[in-house]
Amino acid sequence: MTDATIWARAFSLVGFMFVAYMLTLWAVMVFWTHRDIASRTANRAQRQVSVAMVALFHVPGFLLYLALRPPETVAESLSRQLEAEALVLESERQQTCPACGHAVSPEFVTCPFCRTAVGKACEACQRSLRTAWVLCPYCGADRAHAPSTPERSSERAPVPLREAPQPAGARRTALPTARA
Repeated sequence: MTDATIWARAFSLVGFMFVAYMLTLWAVMVFWTHRDIASRTANRAQRQVSVAMVALFHVPGFLLYLALRPPETVAESLSRQLEAEALVLESERQQTCPACGHAVSPEFVTCPFCRTAVGKACEACQRSLRTAWVLCPYCGADRAHAPSTPERSSERAPVPLREAPQPAGARRTALPTARA
C-alpha cells in the first residue's frame, strides 16, 4: 500500500465519521425539538412547523426554534394559572370589616380595630355567625333577626356558663346557662 491510499482511506474514514456525526446530531435535534414543542403547545400546526424548520435547516433552524419557542411548557402554564386561581380564592375567603376594611377572622364577632359588629354568636351553639346569615350553619338554628347592615357594638355575646368543677366524689350539678 502506498502513502496515497493510506491517506485516502483515512480521509474517507474521517469523512464518513463526520457525516455520521452530523446525521446523528440532526436526528437528535429533530427528535428533541419534537418532544420539546409537544410539551409547550397543543397547536398541531405550530409543532409541525417547528420540527420541519429544524429538519430542513439543521443547526440554524434549531437556533431559530430556540429563539421562537414558547417560553413555558403547558404544565408550567397550568401550574401558574392554578396558583393565580388559588390566590384569588384565598383573598376572597378572607373576611374584611365592612366599616374599616381591616382583615378580620371569620370567628370574630366584633372588629378589633373599629368595634363594628362583623358577626353574632349563635344563641344555640355560641359559634360566630356573620351578620347577613339568617340561620346558623353549624347547628341549623334560626336567628331571631338577621340585620342587613352591620351595626356598631362594643359588647360581645354572652358565653354560656359551664359546669363548676367539683371535688372527687361530690355530687355534680350543672349551673344554669346564660341566654341572650
